[in-house]
Amino acid sequence: MHKLEDFGVTKHIGYLDNGVRVILFYKPNSPIATDVLYLTGSRYDPVGKEGLSHFLEHIIFKKTKKFASQTEAFKYLEEIGGIPNAFTWIEALGLDINIALESDYPKLVTFIDEVINNTAFENEHVEKEREIILDEKRRYESSPEMYLEFLSDELFFQNTDIAKSTIGSEESLRSISWKDLREAFEKNLNPKDAVIIVSGDIKMDTLLSSFNKIFPKVSEKNPITKDINDLPITRDTGTLIKRFKDTPQVYLKYGFRTCSRFDDDTYVLSLIATALGEGASSSLFTKLRQENGLVYGVSADIVGTRDAGSWCISTATLKNNVQKLLDIVSDEFGRVYNGELTKSEIELAKNKLIKSQIIKLQTTYQWVGAHALNVLYWGEDFPTVIDYLNIFEKINLEDIKRVGKKYFKPETWYLAMCGDIDEKDVIVNY
Repeated sequence: MHKLEDFGVTKHIGYLDNGVRVILFYKPNSPIATDVLYLTGSRYDPVGKEGLSHFLEHIIFKKTKKFASQTEAFKYLEEIGGIPNAFTWIEALGLDINIALESDYPKLVTFIDEVINNTAFENEHVEKEREIILDEKRRYESSPEMYLEFLSDELFFQNTDIAKSTIGSEESLRSISWKDLREAFEKNLNPKDAVIIVSGDIKMDTLLSSFNKIFPKVSEKNPITKDINDLPITRDTGTLIKRFKDTPQVYLKYGFRTCSRFDDDTYVLSLIATALGEGASSSLFTKLRQENGLVYGVSADIVGTRDAGSWCISTATLKNNVQKLLDIVSDEFGRVYNGELTKSEIELAKNKLIKSQIIKLQTTYQWVGAHALNVLYWGEDFPTVIDYLNIFEKINLEDIKRVGKKYFKPETWYLAMCGDIDEKDVIVNY
């Protein structure tokens, strides 16, 4: 049985005066990682304004009352070794900052204060950042490997709001106004939807006194609804292709719709992912690379939102190898569906998954990153990584067979591909 204490960590939960949760994984003699997270994201972007949340993430750093520019703001943190970052996901927007010493924490808090309370929203910066985001979008669209991430979400989550592009279209980005950004900021970066998660050598009392000074009283505006129901699974098409002419490699994601991150099946799916597609001893790395020389690498990717999920194999190969690759992967899917994974494969996957996670948990950054979405979505009763490790230990072959039969059904697959290929070039034999 794994325990937090085995890692020299203790968990603490506190509340700011306005009710915002603060989660601390206290780890003595360690640098300090901090995330401020909001329950918002691309799925909540209004129709015709796709990319709004991502645009907002960009603009909040541009200028504040204290910092005349983003360069000045980042320099303020970099002088203390700070590493600032922000991210937008399907249903989260976050500020992510790492520093070395507790004595420098007041500067981190000042930086966050400027971002969440004093962003300038000058029209000049909006227009400049719009062009930067459009350039970012063109970079994605010119790379089959990068574009595949958008294409697979569009396919696997078709006819749902998760299928929206995080970065948006050129038309939607052109339509986003200064007013749209300001309203999104006031609505979406609302303390009702926020949580603070910290790991490192800092005490909860310090965190509460620091953030109470900067977090505003909770607005009376209605936050984004937190009501969730499992999203429907639709399959108007099983294959989606973005053509990239004259490119030698075909990049693909091949898999299934699964379950939300709240579902216990997620743990079993993670173990199946490890067995099939993680590391040089995984079955697909062995068959695709070592035995057939078809790929350089392969991975198994899992997406889990509050109400939906997907599981897929990601890899790339030459166009004339795609059919053979799909047949091999389909055979592996068949093994999962028919309950043919062996006890030794599952034990190997358990050891890889559990012990690689133990290695990662040596860093405070990983303690924050591994728990961020759980803290945001679950509330006080969020599962920790240690809970995960103990659950993985208990998974057996019967669990693998049950979950395999449930999600790896023939004719329920999805295949997204980017490259110089057409749907007529391949047949999915599963």
